[in-house]
Amino acid sequence: MNQQEVKRDFYSVAEAAKRIGCSRGFLWRQCDANKIPYSMFGSKMYIPAKYIEKRIAEAMGNQD
Repeated sequence: MNQQEVKRDFYSVAEAAKRIGCSRGFLWRQCDANKIPYSMFGSKMYIPAKYIEKRIAEAMGNQD
C-alpha cells in the first residue's frame, strides 16, 4: 500500500504545509489565531486531516 493511500486522522504542521503548499509558519500562525483547528499531542501541533482535505477540495472546486 502506498503511503499516500493510508487514511489519516491528523497531519503534523509540516505535513499539512507540504500537502497544501504553504509554509509551516503560516499554518502555525493560523492555528495560534484559532483560524485553523488543531490538537496538541505532547508538544507537537497536529491539524485534522478532514480539515486539510476539505480545504483542498474547496480550492479545486469540489465543494461537497
